[in-house]
Amino acid sequence: MKELLFITAILGILHSCGDLKKDEELEKQMEEFASLYQQERNLEVVSLGKKILKNKPNDIEVMFGLANAYTNIDSTKQAIELCNRILGIDSTHYFSYQLLGVIHQIDSNYAKAIQYYFKVLSLRPTYARTYLNLGKIYEEIPDKSEAIKCYLNAIDLFINHQFYNEVNELCYHVLQMDSTNSTAYTYWAKLFIENKEYEKATEMLQYAINSNPSDAFAYLTLGKMCHDTGKHENVALFLEQAIKCDSIYHSQEFANQTDITLWACLYLMDHYKAINETSKSKDYFHQAWVRDEEITKEYINYLGNESK
Repeated sequence: MKELLFITAILGILHSCGDLKKDEELEKQMEEFASLYQQERNLEVVSLGKKILKNKPNDIEVMFGLANAYTNIDSTKQAIELCNRILGIDSTHYFSYQLLGVIHQIDSNYAKAIQYYFKVLSLRPTYARTYLNLGKIYEEIPDKSEAIKCYLNAIDLFINHQFYNEVNELCYHVLQMDSTNSTAYTYWAKLFIENKEYEKATEMLQYAINSNPSDAFAYLTLGKMCHDTGKHENVALFLEQAIKCDSIYHSQEFANQTDITLWACLYLMDHYKAINETSKSKDYFHQAWVRDEEITKEYINYLGNESK
């Protein structure tokens, strides 16, 4: 159970304390409640939470903390009641939908759990741990293809949020399920790049390309790594190959959904500028601009800030 429940441990309970300055006793109770919750002292959380709710019956953060504690002590009926009570006050409280998904997943009621997880993603599409739990459900059903898709979505979001331990574990897990999954190899390479382990990154990218010669995501990552490490002689080769393979790659089942052609053009623009080939740099700038004006603007602003 704990493996699933840690995903809902992020609370803003302490934020409520600022609203309770007029009542010192209640404020102290709120601080103690937050402390007990963080220590996972669930029985004490339940006892104190019930007292607080007598004075603050509509406090969503206390109700949610209490719902988590009830789930941790297997009192799921009370947890479900509290989640539904929260959603009656705030129908966009995606943490409550997440916890309802967790509870039904624990009970192996997978159809209901999936329904709640989809609701979470409709409210917050970037919530990585929802994809992680969906992946576990699909793996259990089993639906290997859907499980891998969910895990890859989770990996992508974990990388963006810099949760590198999760990335490492999930890449390994996906490759245990499918040893030829080139997208997983590329994500693993991106993790090594973050750690400046470029030899290991190159090895992973070579595995990706050997597994899938049309993996535009791998070529894009390889070209960007060469640019960032000053290996300018290989940058254009890999990025242009990424553009060539893009349409084939995106027709494949486990493709990363990044606009690879756009980012290859942006990196090529930067690359040719760095080696003083202004004409080619402008050409790729125009290609990127036509493809996505807003992202091109953002990237140019990012480069400007980096050079300051």
